[in-house]
Amino acid sequence: MPVQPSDPLSLTQALDAHTADTLKEFLTLITGKKSAGRKEQSIDLLLSLMWNDAILRELWSRLEPLQQDAVAETVHATIPVFDEVRFHAKYGKLPKWGKLSSYHSQPNLLNLFIHQGVIPLDLKKRLQTFVPVPRKSTLTSRAEVPDLEDDEWVAETEIAALQDLRTLLGMIEAGKVSVSIARHSRNQTEKQAFRLLIRYVGVDRLNNEAKRGTPCKH
Repeated sequence: MPVQPSDPLSLTQALDAHTADTLKEFLTLITGKKSAGRKEQSIDLLLSLMWNDAILRELWSRLEPLQQDAVAETVHATIPVFDEVRFHAKYGKLPKWGKLSSYHSQPNLLNLFIHQGVIPLDLKKRLQTFVPVPRKSTLTSRAEVPDLEDDEWVAETEIAALQDLRTLLGMIEAGKVSVSIARHSRNQTEKQAFRLLIRYVGVDRLNNEAKRGTPCKH
């Protein structure tokens, strides 16, 4: 899992922040061969590989689908920082990260694209030429409102898949969102978000106002 970013400005700076052993592991991921050499040599070789358009595209194609989603979300964000909370809310889980350590690192290809939670700006510009824009969140609403029973129920609102709970609560407070209740949670993220929603507006008020089809105001 990435740590909070220090916002490296270039791929050179991002690579230089890694240990020599981690850089060698990166080279092994790309070439399939063990690398020996000084840290500066490893950085120069990695840069020559990453700035080769064909190799960069091939590395992108080797990412798992969820890892590609992580790169796409970060590349096309205004600030190229991986937002773990929003990503988990949208996709239901997080991508697989390698292990980065001062002693024995086992990075994966995703670590080569996103460094400490950030895609370097020069790498971002290259990736934007071929990495597709991520899909938008889907909207779901329900007409029927059955009785609420413990954890069997989940709120589905006319907000983009509960992607940002703070935004959702703000819209509820402003009376811009009506809330409906539907059976069978599709994923754990929606269920957790609904528990927070219940805590915010109250079970009885949520259920009663949803039955009347009126916006639920706090």
